[in-house]
Amino acid sequence: MDYKNHLKFDQSLLSSLSIGSILGLRTFLGSIALTSLLVGSANVTVSSLLPNVILGVIFSCVFVSSLSRIPQSVAQPQDGPAVILSTVIASAASQFADNSLTTVMIVNVFCCLSAGCVFWLIGYFKLGNVARLLPYPVVGGFLAGSGLLMLMFAFKPIAHMLIDSNVTDTIEVNKSAFFTILFAVLTLQLNKNIRGALAMPLMAIIFTLIVFIYIQLSGMSHQDSVKYGWLIEFTAQEASAIKFPNYLEHIPNVLNILTNDWNQILGVSIVSVVSLLLILSSIELTLHKDLDINHELKIAGISNIASSIFGGLISYTALSATLLSVEKGGKNRFTGITVAVVCGILIFGNLKFIEFIPKPVINGILILMGYGLVKEWLLKNFNKLGFYDYLSILVIAISIAAYGYIGGILIGICLSVAIFVLRYSRIQIIKHELTGKDLQSRVIRSKDQANYLRENGLKIRVLKVDGYLFFGSVHSILKRIIHLISNYGVTSVVLDFSLVESVDLAAIETLNRAAVYCHDNNCNFFIANCSPVIFKTILKTANFLNSSNFYHDVDQALECCENMLLELHREGFKEETRWLDSPKFAELVKFMKVEEYKKNERLRSEEHTSELQSRQYLVCRLLLEK
Repeated sequence: MDYKNHLKFDQSLLSSLSIGSILGLRTFLGSIALTSLLVGSANVTVSSLLPNVILGVIFSCVFVSSLSRIPQSVAQPQDGPAVILSTVIASAASQFADNSLTTVMIVNVFCCLSAGCVFWLIGYFKLGNVARLLPYPVVGGFLAGSGLLMLMFAFKPIAHMLIDSNVTDTIEVNKSAFFTILFAVLTLQLNKNIRGALAMPLMAIIFTLIVFIYIQLSGMSHQDSVKYGWLIEFTAQEASAIKFPNYLEHIPNVLNILTNDWNQILGVSIVSVVSLLLILSSIELTLHKDLDINHELKIAGISNIASSIFGGLISYTALSATLLSVEKGGKNRFTGITVAVVCGILIFGNLKFIEFIPKPVINGILILMGYGLVKEWLLKNFNKLGFYDYLSILVIAISIAAYGYIGGILIGICLSVAIFVLRYSRIQIIKHELTGKDLQSRVIRSKDQANYLRENGLKIRVLKVDGYLFFGSVHSILKRIIHLISNYGVTSVVLDFSLVESVDLAAIETLNRAAVYCHDNNCNFFIANCSPVIFKTILKTANFLNSSNFYHDVDQALECCENMLLELHREGFKEETRWLDSPKFAELVKFMKVEEYKKNERLRSEEHTSELQSRQYLVCRLLLEK
């Protein structure tokens, strides 16, 4: 038995080490790609920032793998926040061009620190489930827009080289661009045949050999290879040192960046939280078990706060890497730790080999990341979502790609409001419509009056309204009232507000217009069953409606409508003897007696009341039969 357990442990450990090694290589290449994305808009080389980034990755991997409730969890730098971070860095670098490296590190550290604090606070106050209530189209549009921006960043250096190059250079640049696209396409095809994380590292090794052979055969120098986009600009000596700038000396710069780019820094934190929640939800669905979302958020928060000290990128549990670790690795925590060890060996070993990693491979990895987001949120959702939801995602994504995150967010908010109003305005807030013929008050009328009310009951309408009344939905009430008065000659309208939750100022103004229209067309306008809060709000805001338009319940409002309708035909009714003046009532009075009670004295007990009611019923029945 011990031998079998030992064998299972060895197999599990071997699986974790093998998968961890592959994921470590992929994490390292992805970190280089994201670092090149960050420094692309600043006058900074990849080699100057990469050691700090990898050090942050190592810490995040070890910390998350050790403390997460998912033993196979693997933390990696995330592409979604990195795209927004690159725009913040580009804006900051343009302001402080004389010290670009320090500026890049300050922005990176502050964004990572703020995202970590947001993670921890949401987890600490147990708001993880509340954050899941973000609208799906907004989240999808945000991430799809990040994918489009990543694709644009991948092709941006190639476009610049084509513009700035002569004819000979253009041929070499085109070859580099072709290799970039070819790497991405072949990796995608290979990924369909090889399940797991092996496709990208395998293609990276193959393309590195091909590019190296091509450079040797063409006789290009290392400088020309960097110029034509074949190799990245990387200096092993520069990358061997980890930078820790004196942040206190740059407090004015930090305050300046916060003042100018606070909204995008906040966007980094929002995207990070939403992305992590989506990842954790996907892992829950795959593993068929509930996770402690708040615990995972706190772990990610502490990890990023600590990683920001080293200058690392925003990192948290990666979906594909974690699921691969669950499927192929063992049920232990060695996969994430192996990823950290591999990254440490690669960055702190002989860094000379990084100079020969082809730029088409790095740009190809960015294309794969961007395409992954676009595929997940735009292509896969084409047949899944409704027209308006998909339109929201598409418009927000294109707006972010065209105008940046701020423009995309503003357009997305306006579009979401417009779609909400359009959808909600189509909902029938008038749940029921009754006439005075269908529903009458409890007042006892004479035969002539009752017959008249039944014959003319269509002139009284009771509209039962439901839901939240706002400017997009309440207009249907006004249209219906105008239609009833114009086509049916309605003389009284009662709105039953028993199911109305709340009203906004625009809705009150529309109700006020309805009351004015009714008054101008000799129609009574009443509101019944109105809550005290809505009643006070309407009286404060509306300049035409007053307390005479409100009744406690529908029965009282109907009584008023019937009285006004009968008043128009008062001369057509015969005078009838009132029941109180009839001989039967006189005989009933004989059985009554006068009783006097003091203030606050109990009139009848429950048993006595029921006995009295039965005796009164018997007396009334005998009189009626007589």
